[in-house]
Amino acid sequence: MMQVRQGVVAVWLAVALGACSVAAGEPELVQLADGKWGDGQVQHSTEIMTERLPALIDMESVTYYIGGQGKVEWVTDRITVPGPTDYWLDAVVTLPNGAVASLLDTVHDAHVASDAPDVVPHLSASLPAGDLWWSPTLNEHITTATWHGHVYLSPATDQAVLVLYTT
Repeated sequence: MMQVRQGVVAVWLAVALGACSVAAGEPELVQLADGKWGDGQVQHSTEIMTERLPALIDMESVTYYIGGQGKVEWVTDRITVPGPTDYWLDAVVTLPNGAVASLLDTVHDAHVASDAPDVVPHLSASLPAGDLWWSPTLNEHITTATWHGHVYLSPATDQAVLVLYTT
């Protein structure tokens, strides 16, 4: 395992992901969920999201959290992380009116998810109410060379919930 100063990891994470910026001072890394750590800052940049996931080019808004995954051990002012780091991204994306119904019409393997998406607690309150649909075909559609995971769709709210990881 590699010992790294907490501030260096936080800055590296911010630069590598491009999803947050370091203002005055360095962000503090916190455990957001089992195996998910990050700075705990909510993000709303549609530009950054479409750079990473071009399939979301038509989104109207987004709320997301992003960070590293794996075991983090705190040692005074340093943390120990396994290298290389994999990343996670949990998001709620608002799509144009009718977009979710159109997406669901294009796939034949969509069905109502039996479980709620496994997002960080910070994002749970933003999850759409009602049934969420998912499809292996849609999961493949959102996959890039970097990101993979699950897409859940809410026809009632025209929102997508993304639970994505890198490897």
